[in-house]
Amino acid sequence: MLHYISHTSTFNLFLESSRDREKKKLGFLCQPITVTLCLHVHLHQRHRHNIIMPKPQQQKEDRNARLQRVLVKYCPELEGSSYATYPLTADKWMQPNEQFQGQYLFQASPHNVGPKRDHVWGKGPFGIGYYHLLTKQPYTILYTKHMNTAPNTCCTGTSGRQAKDEWDDVRIILFQRMNSTRRNEVVAHSDMMGNASTLAQYHYQFGQNVQLIHGVATPYTGS
Repeated sequence: MLHYISHTSTFNLFLESSRDREKKKLGFLCQPITVTLCLHVHLHQRHRHNIIMPKPQQQKEDRNARLQRVLVKYCPELEGSSYATYPLTADKWMQPNEQFQGQYLFQASPHNVGPKRDHVWGKGPFGIGYYHLLTKQPYTILYTKHMNTAPNTCCTGTSGRQAKDEWDDVRIILFQRMNSTRRNEVVAHSDMMGNASTLAQYHYQFGQNVQLIHGVATPYTGS
């Protein structure tokens, strides 16, 4: 009697007959045979072989992809913009009064009239309006907003700790970007570590956030 096995992926087929078992006793290794499906494996009832089907493995999410995902999760203004994708690797920030593709990087607007691609609405050195993500100002705006959204993770278990970790990852990225001399993630981190006052501010705000999560302090919103 024949048995048929079919599948749509690749798996390792380990064939172990009575002769193989004798070889193993003598110290020989049983070698796996890689079989690409869809094929039919004919197994005689008297000599059935052991087939090990590995469980499908989920590919581990890339670190950069994960950080980009949480950035967009907490800062939806960054979604779809190639100018904010983590990690930033450019040489410099542009100024709001400069032009890019024929338009100024700051567009005045006393009211938030809705999302504008590659821009963040808020108050900055040139007034209230939309600041392009090629400039540094959007990250100051986003950081101020983000500091008012610290998750309350008290007694929420694993999911709460994960939310806190994600929120804090975004806080660090925004803080480093808004204090960076260049639009570059590596430089942003180096600038923060090399600037004593900035580093002290970073640690102070981190301490305030820890207190906030436990409900004993108000969020730091910046000056």
